[in-house]
Amino acid sequence: MKYLILITMFFSDPSYYKGGDAVVIRDMTNKIILFNSLSPCLAYVDKHHVNLEKFALNFFKQKGKHGVVKNIICAENKREI
Repeated sequence: MKYLILITMFFSDPSYYKGGDAVVIRDMTNKIILFNSLSPCLAYVDKHHVNLEKFALNFFKQKGKHGVVKNIICAENKREI
């Protein structure tokens, strides 16, 4: 089983939820970053949570959506990539 990092957002404006409220973390070549097990994924989130939060805020700000980070989670990758 592989794991990815998923960041969900909270928006006070309900219209912001159109088009999604989450972002999956990708590398510089736009490939989803995958971890072979849960433990290294959690360690990565623990070490980089501040930068992950900044990334998500900037990602949605560029789309004109302002909110706060709700969750940063390691989720099972359900699709074969």
